[in-house]
Amino acid sequence: MGQRMAEAKMKDTCHITRPGPNVWDELTMLYTPSSINVYEGKCGLLNPYRAPTTASTPGQAQTVQMARLSLPVATSTGIQEGDVVEYLTSASDPDLPGRKFKVIGGAHQSDATARRVPVEEVS
Repeated sequence: MGQRMAEAKMKDTCHITRPGPNVWDELTMLYTPSSINVYEGKCGLLNPYRAPTTASTPGQAQTVQMARLSLPVATSTGIQEGDVVEYLTSASDPDLPGRKFKVIGGAHQSDATARRVPVEEVS
């Protein structure tokens, strides 16, 4: 019952992919990257971390905005760190569709009502 209630709150949709192997393109005579479809369907985004943090690497500084992506437990299996989430639709935020996030951790829990995955925005 808890999973059904949590899923009922997921009014947005997203698509999750994982980088795949490079594929040889006969026309261009170049290798091109491919992607593996991991999940597409209901989701919800929560931004519990209000203030962005700044990470510094040699030669560049970047702002990191962490959030939590909720997915149905039964249909969103195999999500891994490094997977890319593209927001497709949002019932309440017109700025979300088209945004991309990277999965930055796992989401495994006994008796979970939703799969809650930590993500950071990449675009």
